[in-house]
Amino acid sequence: MTGRGMAGPTSGQPPVRLDQRALEREIRADARAERRVLAVGLVAAVVTLAVLALLSTLR
Repeated sequence: MTGRGMAGPTSGQPPVRLDQRALEREIRADARAERRVLAVGLVAAVVTLAVLALLSTLR
């Protein structure tokens, strides 16, 4: 054990950079997914309002 809770790799190089890059990629992917969900929600809200407005004018 290295004292950090994980044993170091046998190659002698710490995996910190690879872990950092993977974490950054995952954070960016999460942010993209959140933006997609927000966009879909906004489109759904606009469509719902338009349908409600159309239905109210048809009465």
